Amino acid sequence: MSSVHRREFAERQHAIRRDLGVPGLLTLLAEEAPESAYAEWLATYAERTGADLSADAVEAYELARQIRDATERRKGRESALAALYATAGDLSSLRDTDKVLKAIVRRARQLLRSDVAYLTLLDEDGGDTSMRVAEGMTTHALTAMRLPHGSGVSGLVAKTGEPFWTVDYLQDGRIIHVIDSLVAEEGLAGILGVPLLLAGEVIGVLFAADRAPRSFAPEEVALLSSLGNHAAIALNNARLFEQSRQVVGELTAAHAAVKAQADMVERSATVHQRLADLVLQGSDMTSVVAALAEVLDADLLVLGPDGQELASSAGAGRTLRVHLRPDEDRLRGAGGPKTGSWESSRQRAFSLGRTVRFHPSPAGTPVWVTPIIAGAEHIAVMLSTRSRAFDDAELRTLERAAQVTALLLLTRRSVAAAEQRVRGELLDDLLSSYPVDEAALTRRAQLLGVDLSRSHAVVTARPVDPGRRTQVLDAANAVSGDLGGVAGEHDGSVVCLIPDLPADQAASRVIARLDQLGARATVGAAGPRHGVAQLKAAHRDAARCERILLALGRVGGRATPAELGLYGLLFSGASRDQIDEFIHTRLGPVLGYDAQHDTRLVTTLQVYFDCNGNLVRTAAALYLHVNTLRQRLTRIGDLLGPTWREEGQLELHVAVKIHEIVEAL
Repeated sequence: MSSVHRREFAERQHAIRRDLGVPGLLTLLAEEAPESAYAEWLATYAERTGADLSADAVEAYELARQIRDATERRKGRESALAALYATAGDLSSLRDTDKVLKAIVRRARQLLRSDVAYLTLLDEDGGDTSMRVAEGMTTHALTAMRLPHGSGVSGLVAKTGEPFWTVDYLQDGRIIHVIDSLVAEEGLAGILGVPLLLAGEVIGVLFAADRAPRSFAPEEVALLSSLGNHAAIALNNARLFEQSRQVVGELTAAHAAVKAQADMVERSATVHQRLADLVLQGSDMTSVVAALAEVLDADLLVLGPDGQELASSAGAGRTLRVHLRPDEDRLRGAGGPKTGSWESSRQRAFSLGRTVRFHPSPAGTPVWVTPIIAGAEHIAVMLSTRSRAFDDAELRTLERAAQVTALLLLTRRSVAAAEQRVRGELLDDLLSSYPVDEAALTRRAQLLGVDLSRSHAVVTARPVDPGRRTQVLDAANAVSGDLGGVAGEHDGSVVCLIPDLPADQAASRVIARLDQLGARATVGAAGPRHGVAQLKAAHRDAARCERILLALGRVGGRATPAELGLYGLLFSGASRDQIDEFIHTRLGPVLGYDAQHDTRLVTTLQVYFDCNGNLVRTAAALYLHVNTLRQRLTRIGDLLGPTWREEGQLELHVAVKIHEIVEAL
């Protein structure tokens, strides 16, 4: 660093130390300061304030470090993409086979930061595989190896045409072990191999290996696979170029093939560069799909796992959706190409891991179905259509675009998950039983766009089926997100704060969303309230309503304190068995008599207590003669004992009311 740069950096550091608040951390982030600068900020803060670190300072420090770490990871991904496209350019410029192979292996070792990288090629008859070039080997044990078809990692990849990796080669029972002594001599453990595919045929295998056990991440497999695809094309270019010099009689055909392959690489690299630029600029998936549609002159539609539209080129959504639900007559037409269902084509694309063609009708325009896969997860599918067929390079472009789309979807999911985690932590702290700094909690909520000074209804939802917890949380997130609230999990239930709605309406919104997702939950709601303390109290009320419903056996029901009234207090600490036992102890003989004789003695007691024991009013309410009422009360006395009106009348009254609310619920 020059003296001018050091002086400028020192001045910036002085400014940072002068402002020890959040702006100081933001300045560190803007300046892309090293990790040590954050520790210095924290130490300086403690020294200047002369007190223990506040929760705000620690939280701001941790958030700043998380943002810096996320930025570093993004830079790493950008660097990998840039290196991949640089590799494509380097390989396309080489014509000597040995130079191509060495460049492939060297770049593979650099990109995956592995101890060793090497490449094996298949014999022309497609039988054994042999080592062609290696980098990082410390012995000559493996350089002369030959593997029979199907044995070792190389043989497995060559046989299946699919990537294969092992954490520890010598301990992996999936592999046919032929060269264990050679591998042990070199000291290799974690090995990843990807096929070099040309026109659907495996011509070789590219490897990255470590001398310690290593689990290769999906993005590392995808990165080496992309390099392998470029390498296959470049290797083929080099072979064709050499053949054109050796066989003068085939010069014209060889030159045409080389030019065609070069054009394919150049066109693919151009598209990849454009897509990479869009990703690096932070564009969304719609921009990527629009750019790809323009390059390929095609209509494109991206669908999520549930069939929802994620992105489409102009007008493609309506055009392509017409093909997704054709009737059986169109599917089984007599002439033209063989047709099949859209669903079977989608499953076949995911099974093969590549683009397949789907004919909606014998005479219709075909649709190409490209799977969007992240690891083993089928996260989306891309549909493409145009009047002419796609060539191999364009199909490969579609599949590379699917990888970019998968990256965008995973990034969006990660951002959403991180945001949900932060919101869930806020909600957990807000509803916790331990004391909290209300001012700090309010500020955290404001950073997430939640104003705790507004009135919020509190809704708790406990899934009827524990396996549907995700759907219940999604419903709460959707409702709270639409209305500017917050949702998360707390104490075994999904909880959401919904602003500016009464409790019953908030509960109805959540239940409506659950119905859309095909899930059920036992729902309690309370409020609206505002402020930390009142929201805690509202949550206790909502949770009490939920527990009361469960105690009464009303799984999947809904209740608010207003709907339960005073009787909610009676149920709050009791199980359903205790409630039933209490009712049976006080009212059992009367209930049994009603059931056996089809009478209404319990109803008589309800009205009698509601009328405060006034016989005339009770008889009028029941449309009975007073003498008939006296006969019923005498029968009740026979069943409960002659002192039922003097001793235990309060408990009997409560038992009648509990029975009434249980029946109503």
